[in-house]
Amino acid sequence: MECNTRTMISPMSRVIRPLFWLFCLLWLTACKQTTLADLPTVNPGAGTTGVPPLAETAVPGNKATAVAATLQARAEPTVAGSPAGALPTPSAAGLFAARPGEAIVLTGADVPALAGSAPGALVAWRYAAGWQQIPLQVDERLEVDLRSYTGRASDPPILVLTYASAALADSDPALDADDELVFMARDAGVAMPDGTSPPPGVPAGPAVTITLRDPLDPAGVGYVYLFRQDGALDPAAGQDYVSYQFDSGVLDVEGMPGAGSKQPGDASGGEATITTAYYSHHFAGRWIMDGLYLFAGSLPDQNLIDRFRIQLAPNDCERSENTFSAGSGYFLANVDGPVRAIRSYFGANSGVYTQRTHLFYDQRQEVVTDLRVHALKGIVDFLDYSPAAIGMRYYNDLNPAGVVIDGVPDDIQPGEIGWELTSGDPGSLVMVYRLASDMPIANRTSYYEDNAAPAGPPCTGDEQVLGASGPYYYPLECTDPARAAVDPRHCAVAYPFQLSRTILYDAPNLSPNDAQARYERVQMPLAVVVGGS
Repeated sequence: MECNTRTMISPMSRVIRPLFWLFCLLWLTACKQTTLADLPTVNPGAGTTGVPPLAETAVPGNKATAVAATLQARAEPTVAGSPAGALPTPSAAGLFAARPGEAIVLTGADVPALAGSAPGALVAWRYAAGWQQIPLQVDERLEVDLRSYTGRASDPPILVLTYASAALADSDPALDADDELVFMARDAGVAMPDGTSPPPGVPAGPAVTITLRDPLDPAGVGYVYLFRQDGALDPAAGQDYVSYQFDSGVLDVEGMPGAGSKQPGDASGGEATITTAYYSHHFAGRWIMDGLYLFAGSLPDQNLIDRFRIQLAPNDCERSENTFSAGSGYFLANVDGPVRAIRSYFGANSGVYTQRTHLFYDQRQEVVTDLRVHALKGIVDFLDYSPAAIGMRYYNDLNPAGVVIDGVPDDIQPGEIGWELTSGDPGSLVMVYRLASDMPIANRTSYYEDNAAPAGPPCTGDEQVLGASGPYYYPLECTDPARAAVDPRHCAVAYPFQLSRTILYDAPNLSPNDAQARYERVQMPLAVVVGGS
């Protein structure tokens, strides 16, 4: 309801008009909307040390953001209510302000004092002139044999650690050595003074004290305290940094987790939307990421990518994210937590056990690809941008001068890259790469193409190739342990091959110097020291 003074006051007499204004004032005060949840603070003077109270991250739109895109229609995802403007400062002013997207991930083995605890019984707090609860996520993990999905009983065991979910429960529901505890580094506080009483809802003192130190900044020190609680507290502390809307209709009749497209020719399984206060991604299929929105810049409602593409070589259409999704494949994990979301799947044509895992944080994504396949001519893993990205500038550590994404071919220096930057008024993406493999690879290089009118149509997506860029490795030896066990003539050794891509979703118009600084922070994460109570 609104107080419409034009329609309500005109018939009133001067005698009752003052009463009317008093009523309106009271009504507007009552209608004022509060958008940030109050977090528990013991000391009413919290914030006097320079560490402000933790503010709730505003996720654009509803928890489950509606997306009307379909792969067949090539409709664009629509994202509701995208916030624009500069990225907010970290929750703890001055503590790790240069690392706003960095998460701290501990295993159960790192915190033996908490072993055997129910995940929901654990909470995290920081101290800032008083106790303030911060979001903590506990992800249970378990070992699975990928053969249980494929039915290939003659293969040797393919054992991987994955994340438990509603469809795939850990046999040990308590915190054990391989489970993970996650919180954001920026949520750390200062050291609590000696003699400080525990926060409300916590029956005993800190079970674990976590000290964080920045190896690139000697003054960068923060503290987080982990407690067992009495059941009255929400481990998420009323926060939800990441929203993951997954198409659960792809679960199979046996309840296997997210079967995706089990039958060749069916690429429909696995549509999803991930939304944070800083970005949103859309998936049209298991391997098909076809949407990216950056909310800090000038085009928060426009999709900036055509595809996140993967091929055996540039312009080689034999295999792609389309064929991977159309072939048999399975989801291992779909987790929507308060600190991060997890999407993990496997199955890429003859790479039956090839796996990709996405870890989504509110300002950062980790994409981890494990090849398990016969020898390949190569692999090129790259982003292809949409027309909305025209005018942005592309850089990498070999080409710090950069080139404009404009559909006009450029001649840039190829080679193995450590980081990439795509920057402009719509926002900035910094991408950092790490390859874990002892395979002898003759060519460790990169791919870049910017051509609005290529000689032949691209393998997937639209008809243009705009700022397409990413790492390129060729040729590749066998990486499939199942093949090595039965065909030593063609696969004498199954080499490990794990490619990690860190994506930072950042403010508009970053420079190559900014990208280099972010690269160094990714390469040198915060040092973590775990102490007892």
